[in-house]
Amino acid sequence: MELLQLVYFCHAAETENFAKTAREYRVPAAGISQSIKRLENEIGASLFDRSANGVKLNERGRILYKNASSALLMLEDAKKKIRDEEISGNIRLLVETNRYIVNEAIRAFREKYKSISFSISYELNNDRDKYDLIITDNVSFKKRYKSYPFLKERILLALPPNHPLAKEERVHVSKLEDEPFIISDPQSGLFTITRRICSCGQFEPKIGITANDPDSLMQYVKTGLGVAIVPEFSWHPLFSENILLKELDGVKDEYKTRPSLILCHTEKYASRATRLFIDELTKTAEQLSLF
Repeated sequence: MELLQLVYFCHAAETENFAKTAREYRVPAAGISQSIKRLENEIGASLFDRSANGVKLNERGRILYKNASSALLMLEDAKKKIRDEEISGNIRLLVETNRYIVNEAIRAFREKYKSISFSISYELNNDRDKYDLIITDNVSFKKRYKSYPFLKERILLALPPNHPLAKEERVHVSKLEDEPFIISDPQSGLFTITRRICSCGQFEPKIGITANDPDSLMQYVKTGLGVAIVPEFSWHPLFSENILLKELDGVKDEYKTRPSLILCHTEKYASRATRLFIDELTKTAEQLSLF
């Protein structure tokens, strides 16, 4: 059993698509198929159910995947420990929020440590365990993670200047019951915050548009397609004279702010570079929040 066989197998198990694995590792699709077939012959059992429609991981494959993926993570951790005297390598980030702050922190960090590279994903439905750090406002999955709070900011209402509520200094949440909301992905922390705020007015938000990208979300508000619940600081670069921000009344105090966290898996080794980047991200958030 070769290490590369397990690497190919684990990726194929996650995607259930040999062609995707071949593209990921830049090898012929037939090479992936042959490698997994040799692995099955060595184990003495099929790992995928094959059909005209493709392949599907079976129960035997799931058993091997669970153990093989853990073994590969342990090997990756061992490599990090061995190299830890040198600040080098790749940091894998899942950025679910605070993209502006993360981008600034990466820029500052790369100026100090040019040998560090970053792999970044913004997909909320990703397998979180494969990342070194998760930047999130969603605190519902903190189990198995060590958390580093790095930002707490006010939550405000965003609306266009020609909106009927634009003249009000503060807006009571009950006045938003019939408003169409421009809302973020249902898996995001901001979606949860929006629902909680609306619950204070005893209504569910009427969703006009769902937008995963913060910049697109703000564009829809600017053009008058709806209102949005937004964080005051981390989205600051997206605001303009075409966006008005209002404080909300009738909302519980605990819903008026949004905490953001850096999460680090407790069962994975955090390299020296990763630990230093946590410090950089925390410092960047603190510095930028002063302006």
